[in-house]
Amino acid sequence: MPRPLSTPATSGAFALRTGEVYAVLLTIVFTPTGAGETTIRATSNAEPITSNSNLFKHYPFKTVFPEEAEGKDQKLRLRIENVDQVIISGDGAGGGLRSVTEPPEVTAQVVCVSSPNTIEEEYTNIKLRKMTFNETVIEGELTGESLNEKFPWIVMDPQSVPGLFGLPSGSYGD
Repeated sequence: MPRPLSTPATSGAFALRTGEVYAVLLTIVFTPTGAGETTIRATSNAEPITSNSNLFKHYPFKTVFPEEAEGKDQKLRLRIENVDQVIISGDGAGGGLRSVTEPPEVTAQVVCVSSPNTIEEEYTNIKLRKMTFNETVIEGELTGESLNEKFPWIVMDPQSVPGLFGLPSGSYGD
């Protein structure tokens, strides 16, 4: 089903040229061993963004889509670069991603930079599993129901849109 977009997002999407910029906001929530709940907020935007009173810092990240090869693991991966050591190892009293025992929960939101309090799209209840680290990079698999949404949401075939194929309504497959 189509999702409604805000006026800035719609104008930017249909304009021949636009200054509108979309940004992805990631919220990663985890509970390290021996510490309270910790939240990391990252944005793909080159500058920090405040959205709904939350500050999202610039950490370059990308999603790595699976290769379409038969028999190959089909998992979406997230790679966050240039992260602080505090995020990975904690602040000396524990608290970093390295010490979690349960997969962190991830929320991904898409906003227009001109109106960051309006969430254009949101994916929730995503888990970050099989994490690996080095000095500046966090990488892991993303899993969750919201990642399994059908795309495209409509299939243009004679059954669903017979007029597109020159068929009278209800004539296909009868």
